[in-house]
Amino acid sequence: MNFRADKASHQENRRRVKFLIKLGILALIILLRFQYPELFKHDATHPDAIFSARNLLDAVIFYVTTHIIISFIRLSLVAIYLRKNHQQSGFRDNFIIGINQIANILSYIALGLAILFLLSIDPREFFTSISIIAAAIAILFKDYITNMINGLILMFSNQLAIDDYVRIGDHIGQIVDITLLNVHLLNEDDDLIFIANTTILNGNIVNLTKNNQKKIILEFSVQPDQIEGLNELEKHLCDSLEEYRENIKRESAQMRVVNINNNNVTIKFQLILNRQNRRMERDIRRHLNWQIITYINESKKQERSENERLM
Repeated sequence: MNFRADKASHQENRRRVKFLIKLGILALIILLRFQYPELFKHDATHPDAIFSARNLLDAVIFYVTTHIIISFIRLSLVAIYLRKNHQQSGFRDNFIIGINQIANILSYIALGLAILFLLSIDPREFFTSISIIAAAIAILFKDYITNMINGLILMFSNQLAIDDYVRIGDHIGQIVDITLLNVHLLNEDDDLIFIANTTILNGNIVNLTKNNQKKIILEFSVQPDQIEGLNELEKHLCDSLEEYRENIKRESAQMRVVNINNNNVTIKFQLILNRQNRRMERDIRRHLNWQIITYINESKKQERSENERLM
């Protein structure tokens, strides 16, 4: 958590430095315009030239000016939001991620328009002439565009947020990032899973963070002839959690049978933590897994010893 906050703070500081560099470039261009006005005059000697010094400078001026305006608005919105919520520069949530993504999209649009100015192409005529091609591209990349729109919806909604623990389909983990393409989910095995935004909006999601609690569920199977010892196993597991008692919701630990067939019995043991604590959850899972394995092995040893004694 602290590492991500430090990284986000470093990135925000880099954006501020880049903003100052852009201001310096714009100031240099303005100075050149006054010192060398001939560079900004139309090149009459090469009227058919694709590139010219004037076109290049006009494109650079447009892009840098537009980029500065976008960066200034982004920095202002983020600063106001952080001040309103009493947060430091390293703070990241859906709103800040959404603002950053919109700023990136506008910057790419400004770059495209600057290239048109460089090539002496009227943007209105250009977009009119490629309207049919643009429609075809929109159809081909419909899913991609829909995914981007869904990403913006997630960023500006309060359904999911950075650091939330969620269950999405068969995956359970912590949201570490939201992009225009997918949500990055860090599961309990520290695997980074990428889930498409469209899948999230069209699927069933369980947000385990809304009530600031975390349910831990362990599912395992035993043979039908071992089912008689389930009450003892439940008591054994509950007693073994004594060192974690202050972190577990009172009387939330319980065991139940999920499925029974001829070959095995599926058992589910669950408990609820008082608050989100990923390290504590991992420690309790490891502890319970070891206790279950140890208990089953000890039961088998006792059963073999009893059979040998009877023989």
